[in-house]
Amino acid sequence: MGFSYNIEIIMDMLPGPERRQTVIISSYLPSKIQIIGMRFMSSDYLFLTVGNSIVENHEHVLLTSTSYKSKASRVNEIMGRAKHFSKTLILVKDIGDAAHLEEILAGMPMSYSVMKCDRNSGLAERELAVNEFNNGAFSVLITYFVSSLEMKISSANQIIIYDIPDEILEYKDIVSRADRGGSVISLFESHKDDGKAPELIRHLERQKQYVPEWLRSRAK
Repeated sequence: MGFSYNIEIIMDMLPGPERRQTVIISSYLPSKIQIIGMRFMSSDYLFLTVGNSIVENHEHVLLTSTSYKSKASRVNEIMGRAKHFSKTLILVKDIGDAAHLEEILAGMPMSYSVMKCDRNSGLAERELAVNEFNNGAFSVLITYFVSSLEMKISSANQIIIYDIPDEILEYKDIVSRADRGGSVISLFESHKDDGKAPELIRHLERQKQYVPEWLRSRAK
C-alpha cells in the first residue's frame, strides 16, 4: 500500500477511531491491507463481504509444472484443445510472459489480443481491448493482474492463471470473472509456488473443489 503514509497523515488530523465513523470500501482487500486498515478502525469494527467471489459452478483445475519453460507448453496444450468459440482470459505477471504467449497463439487459428499495462498504453486503449473481448471481437485476451482487477472484464468461458498470485484474495477476484460452468486453470510451478499451497488448499476445500494429492504434498 504505497500511499499508506499519506493516509496516516490525514487520519492523524481527524478525531480518534472511537469518535468518528470510518468506512473502508474496496473490491480487493488483501490481508496486508486489512492489517493496515485495522489501525484506522474502532476496536469493534464490522467486516462485511458481499456475495461469494467463487462459486461451486466453476470447474477448478490445478496443473503442475516442473519449470518456468514447461508452463508455456501447458498453455499450448490447453489452447490446442479449446473450442474455437471459447472466450479465454490468460493472466500473467510480466511483459515477458505476455510476449511468449503471444508467439504461441500466433500459430493457432484463433483471434487474440494483448492488453498492455505500461506507460505507453493509456486507459482508453485498455478499455477498448476489454470491450472488444466482452463483445466477442476476439476469443483470447492476454492481460496482467493489475489490468484485470481495474477493468470490467465481464465473463470468460475459460481463465488460465499463468502465474498464481501471492494473495488468495487476488486469486478469488480473478476466478470470479469466469462464467457459471466455466473452467479456471491455474499453473502451479513446483518449488516456486510451494509457499502458496496451504492457502490454495484451504480455498479449494471451502469451495468444495477437488484438491490433488500432489498439491497436498507441496504444502508439507
